[in-house]
Amino acid sequence: IDAQRTLAPGYVCGPALAGSVRALNPTATIICPGVRLSLDAPDDHLAPWGVPAAADYIVIGRPITRATDPAAALARYVSAAASIDHQ
Repeated sequence: IDAQRTLAPGYVCGPALAGSVRALNPTATIICPGVRLSLDAPDDHLAPWGVPAAADYIVIGRPITRATDPAAALARYVSAAASIDHQ
């Protein structure tokens, strides 16, 4: 992980790496694309990771845009994010 050497102000990384990046650079902004909940189809992702607590922003695409009820799909993610202890 380049975070240890560069200490950049922000990173885009997969949900699986968010905690490691946060540990290396606690003040960085972390953006995680490809977030999936366990109920979502994995599409081209290897596994669902859920909403990473270390992320400042998450990017959710197909699980919402391809849902039969996009508003309900979005509500699931909002609920999952709200239940995380970010301390």
